[in-house]
Amino acid sequence: MKNVFVCIPFAVGENHFQYLFDVFSGFFNIKNIFVEIVVVAKGVDEKFNCEFNRCFGKFCNERMKVTLNSVSEENFSWCHIELMKEKFSYSEILYTHFVYIESDIFFSSVNFEYFLEYRAYLSNFGLIPGFLRIEFNRRQNDVFVCDQAGQFDQAGKFFVHVNGMDFVEVGSCAVGLFVLDREGFSEYINTRSSDEIESNNVVQWGVAQRAGMGLMWENIPPGFQARMVVPLCADKSGPDPMCWVRHVSDSFTNDYNDTPNFILGKTRLDQMFKEKFYGGKNIILSSARSFNTKKHNGIKFLTEVFECCCYDRSKLIAFGDKSFLDNLSFYNFPLENSPAVMQNVILVKFDDIYVVGGIIYPFLDKEITVLYEIFRPNDRPALPVPDVNFSRGIEYNYQNDNVNFICTSAGSASNYGHWLVDDLPRFKALDGFKGKKINIILQSGSELLNYVRQESICMAFPEYEFEFIFYDGRYPIRLKDAYYVTPTTYHPIVKSSPALKYLSCLGQKMRRSNSSKRIFLLRRPPERRALVNYNEVMASLSKYNFDLIDISGWSVKRQAEIFSGAEIVAGCMGAAMTNVVFSALGLETILFAPEGWVEPFYWDLAMARGDSYVVFYGKTLNTDVAPNDSDYEIDISSLELYLERRFGYR
Repeated sequence: MKNVFVCIPFAVGENHFQYLFDVFSGFFNIKNIFVEIVVVAKGVDEKFNCEFNRCFGKFCNERMKVTLNSVSEENFSWCHIELMKEKFSYSEILYTHFVYIESDIFFSSVNFEYFLEYRAYLSNFGLIPGFLRIEFNRRQNDVFVCDQAGQFDQAGKFFVHVNGMDFVEVGSCAVGLFVLDREGFSEYINTRSSDEIESNNVVQWGVAQRAGMGLMWENIPPGFQARMVVPLCADKSGPDPMCWVRHVSDSFTNDYNDTPNFILGKTRLDQMFKEKFYGGKNIILSSARSFNTKKHNGIKFLTEVFECCCYDRSKLIAFGDKSFLDNLSFYNFPLENSPAVMQNVILVKFDDIYVVGGIIYPFLDKEITVLYEIFRPNDRPALPVPDVNFSRGIEYNYQNDNVNFICTSAGSASNYGHWLVDDLPRFKALDGFKGKKINIILQSGSELLNYVRQESICMAFPEYEFEFIFYDGRYPIRLKDAYYVTPTTYHPIVKSSPALKYLSCLGQKMRRSNSSKRIFLLRRPPERRALVNYNEVMASLSKYNFDLIDISGWSVKRQAEIFSGAEIVAGCMGAAMTNVVFSALGLETILFAPEGWVEPFYWDLAMARGDSYVVFYGKTLNTDVAPNDSDYEIDISSLELYLERRFGYR
């Protein structure tokens, strides 16, 4: 049973009671809900009150409650905010959904069921199911789009494919209503869009129009122009009827007077897009989380690998140039003042996928889509723009009796640190495949990194039988029945704490009794981003029993053994420092980095593990390269002072 709170602003006018009756009828006919409707009207007198109660009191029963509120002119358009806040926080009834709707819009059971079905699917992309307001044109006996002025050009736009449906944004988003669940409403009341004055800084619509925009313009995912998307019908000629909401007055499409509203309602629904078919011209996003439990749609959910998690980040303790640290503090402020939330990590199986480079293309409902989990906004700077125009006639690769396990991410084919943090924990999903032969399918990187990835998987699963397949990312491959694990990180600022705990446990299995408790990981010339005065730094650290280690040429297992026993790790910011994932949780870390390099990855890694974290930023020595490529030197006096305060004078 859903509990729905509805707020309707009602302006008295010709036929408006009739229109409002249609609105009530729509909600009354939605099954399995309790609905409370509050109608707000300006200056209600006794006659109006009697007529309202006589007409709409007939709807009242155990499933519907109706209230009329009289409000002043200045509070009319935006009074729904306070009413909804009160129902959200203090009502005896736990309302699951909140609806703002104008008094001449017919919202049906189909509309509500559509929102319920696709809300979770679209939230994976940061999107919300939208609606399209339509009218009936009496001259042409056809359906017209109410709020769109002219055709919408969909060329180059992102599409989203979920549960057999393609979703796309449309040119106009003003529909005179919004629907929010509790999660959405909690977000809404903390945005500028929920404030009458501040909302004008979001979009310069009229006061009444802004009142009904909900989350339309808030937290818009990159690649989209608005948060709301609508489903396309099967032939993609226009939006599917389940998102249509009827503007029962039909006032725009039948208005042929020379007024400002003349341009609205003049686009026929089946002509709202400039092109009916977009094959090959648009990126269609799909999600591994868009599986349907009721019917098979090419994606099958198998199990949860790591549960969702939430962690706070303590204020960054950093030493270095004051002006740089001030800039760094400004960048970190929102991260320090909001929790990091990582959704759960799941294992799914795709019936049919193409893979080109690091990008996975699920073949769903006869369409080649782009997997969102590998093409999230944070991944895109490290990936090429997907191109779906490769041949679809590719035969299946690696067809034997082995299980096909595909693992790819934006940086793991070229960086040891990304491999350890982003990808290695995802192989925990192999726990359910013991005794089976498994194809581990990875995009080929350098010869050394290919070896490292192979070695680390075998280290984690010594009793398994693997066949390692490193494909050339320049050419497409096709896989049948491919197993895939969703990401464990959102680089660079969110990580899965359970996944990091798994890596720590893996490291603790290899811990040696004689391991060094305090280690200093060296990065010296001629390496890029070298610590030039490493001898002075080492001299300072050696007073406090730090052992110098240089892991060049070491196996993954040996690195894991050394880090697993460490209680304090000092080192230069870089891929090798991600070996801390093998240390026990609660590690103490001291990092060195060049000034100007704003990189929250290592700080966030420490926070997700529950480690302490201190960083020293040193003066860069190369002005002709980016800070993260420059050699640098640490201020020894600052380091000495910190060490004395931390460990005592030596």
